[in-house]
Order: sequence, then C-alpha cells, then structure tokens
Amino acid sequence: MKMDVNKIEDRLNRIGDLTTVIERVCENGFKANDYLTELNEMQRLTTELKNSGYRNVGQFGVKMLYVVKLIKKYNTEGFRQKDAMKFKAAVDKSVRAYERLPKEEVKE
Repeated sequence: MKMDVNKIEDRLNRIGDLTTVIERVCENGFKANDYLTELNEMQRLTTELKNSGYRNVGQFGVKMLYVVKLIKKYNTEGFRQKDAMKFKAAVDKSVRAYERLPKEEVKE
C-alpha cells in the first residue's frame, strides 16, 4: 500500500530540517556522538520513505539512508582520507535523487 502524500511531504520536510546535522557532523570530522538521536530519527524517516511505494521517493530514501549509515560507520571506525570520495559520491547521489522527486505544480 502506498504512503499518503502528506505523510511523505512531512517526512521530507523533517529530513530537510535534519540536514544541518549532517553538515555539522562533517565539519566535526564525523564525530557524531552528540547527534546520534537526530541520526537515528533520520534513519527511521528514510526507511519509511524507502518503503513508501513510490519509485522516486523510495530511491531517495535508499540513497539518504546510505549517507546516514556511512556517517554512523565513520563515527565508530573513524574517517580515513580514502573514504572521502565514497562519501561525496553518496551525498551527490542523494541530492540527484532528491531532485528527481516530483515537485508540486504551481497553479496560476
């Protein structure tokens, strides 16, 4: 069964609010212990989007979930220089997936 469009929009808005956490974690050298609550919430939201029943929304959920999992991995194992390209590619893919989401049509 497909998720209600309003629920999807609410989750996308909340993920948008939480993206500042990702920026702060990256600036902190992937030390995410202070932000684990937000990251866990983002992981839950992206999992729900992944299972939404809509292809583009699901793809965005998958890509964003991968970014969150990488951050958690780097928090425990440490961030190495060779991980930089993998993380940048994951972020780029999630941004492209977000851009493919259907936009609301503006009525004139």
